[in-house]
Formats: sequence, structure tokens, C-alpha cells
Amino acid sequence: MAFRYVCFLGSLYYFFRAREKRQIMEAVRKAFAATKGSREIKTITRDVFRGILHHYCEKLFNAYESVPNLRAFFDQNIEAPSLFKIDDALKKKRGLLFVTGHFGGIEYIPIFLSLRGYPISVVIKCATAQLKDRLHERAQGSRHQGD
Repeated sequence: MAFRYVCFLGSLYYFFRAREKRQIMEAVRKAFAATKGSREIKTITRDVFRGILHHYCEKLFNAYESVPNLRAFFDQNIEAPSLFKIDDALKKKRGLLFVTGHFGGIEYIPIFLSLRGYPISVVIKCATAQLKDRLHERAQGSRHQGD
């Protein structure tokens, strides 16, 4: 339901920001024009916009969902069979630097790892002071709840 609502808001946003929408569409077209047909480019373009909207859902979900609901969501939707590699490094008293290629919203990985008891530090740059403050509050609150 939330994703549909964000899709609705996104369609309004791109209705009023038609130039930005065209720029994204043109970037996708240029990136794939030499290797994909027009039907495939259309599909990729649709998926790019869906990805953008999923990104905003993720930001909202991470910032405002309750910790028990986050935990339930991760338990139901994420499999991580390679966590033993982190365990092995920590048993050897070695730290890890986990770098992802995600720019933008705070992603699921740090929250997922934290909820499983792994020590984490995150370097982020928030677009708004409100988001930064909210994420700091949540991080402090989850430490006090034992989550």
C-alpha cells in the first residue's frame, strides 16, 4: 500500500518535473541504444523509475518503521547465508570494512546487521537535517532497547 502511495506521489512529481523525467528517459536510452531494442529500453526505463520509487519507500521504511516490524520484515525477506564470513573475521579479532555501491537513502544492510547483533558504524550524508535527526534518534533508541 505504501509503495502504491509513493508511486502516486512520484507520478505527480514527474508530472510537474517533466524535464527531469525526460532527462532520465534520455539517459537510459543513450546507455542502452547500441545494445537493446526499443521494447527492452522501455522496460528498463520503467524499471529505473520503479527503482527510484522503491528507493524512497526504503528511506521512509528505514526512518519511520518500528524496530519489531523492521526485524519481522528482514526475517521474512532477507537470506544471508554468508554471514559466517563476518563471524570468522570477528572471531579473529579482525574488523571489516563493508562498502556498498548505494548512494542516496540509508540502505537495509546496516540495519539488518545491527538487528543480528553485529557492531556497525555507518558514514552517511543526509539530504535533510530532519532525516539525520530521526536516524540518530532511532539509532540511540535501538541501542537502549537492546536491538
